[in-house]
Amino acid sequence: MILLFRRLILPLFVISSLILIASGSINAAEVLQVSSSRLLQVGDNNRIYNVEIACLNIKSDDEEAVIDLLKHNLRRGTRISLQPKDIKNDILVARVLLLPDKKEISKVIFDHGLATNSCESN
Repeated sequence: MILLFRRLILPLFVISSLILIASGSINAAEVLQVSSSRLLQVGDNNRIYNVEIACLNIKSDDEEAVIDLLKHNLRRGTRISLQPKDIKNDILVARVLLLPDKKEISKVIFDHGLATNSCESN
């Protein structure tokens, strides 16, 4: 019985534990570029795609300030998590969460008074 445990059960337990630990970082994406006040270029493993930040209603006067804020908070290589909401014109619309604290980037923009939440009723 001990031999069975050493040769079969223990290795399976170790492998499954490693998979669970690593799975938290596998699903993360990385910011490659802030393209505009609403659009990010994101890399996920070996894919690159554009993501529109969901729920932003930005005043035209605040576009540049939002870009500056995004560039400050979403530097190249920043790890993020995406919560998809929609797809518009082949662009993923998603809530963008900063990792590891999972703070939503649109909330940062709202807190600075640069946009309103267009998803409040959703």
